[in-house]
Amino acid sequence: MLGLGFGWFAVGLTNLSVRVETSLAASKCVRLLACVIFLCVVVMKVFESYTSIRVYFWLYQFAIFLMMIPYVSIRHLKMLAPFSMLANVLTIIGLVVTVYYCVIDLPDVSDRPAVASASTLPLYFGIAIFTFEVNVFIVCITIDVDINLSHEKYSMLW
Repeated sequence: MLGLGFGWFAVGLTNLSVRVETSLAASKCVRLLACVIFLCVVVMKVFESYTSIRVYFWLYQFAIFLMMIPYVSIRHLKMLAPFSMLANVLTIIGLVVTVYYCVIDLPDVSDRPAVASASTLPLYFGIAIFTFEVNVFIVCITIDVDINLSHEKYSMLW
């Protein structure tokens, strides 16, 4: 009994830290699953509208998921800054294109009703609630990144 020691305990702790790190990585990937599915649908529609090639949906998911793994593995804020700048530029470009297409070929103001019918109120509230939920999701991701960047000793070592 005395010759066994506690070597098994140290091996168990090493395996435990690997398991914890793996489960944390898996939970982050699952949290990004909604973003992956949304991106897959958009990329699939764009790809299929410009080409005649039809690809299985799971291939889009796999490709986008593989592209997101290095991005979610970034731990230092200075490495995340170029991605943030690119996201800001793409957001501005998207807003400019959206406003442009909303403004061209507008009908005369006198041809439009001043107040919409009551049957469109559920659509309005659905869009408003969806926008609020997306904003809360983005804030939660930002808070998660801030927490991980502020506690580097608890984050993954790779």
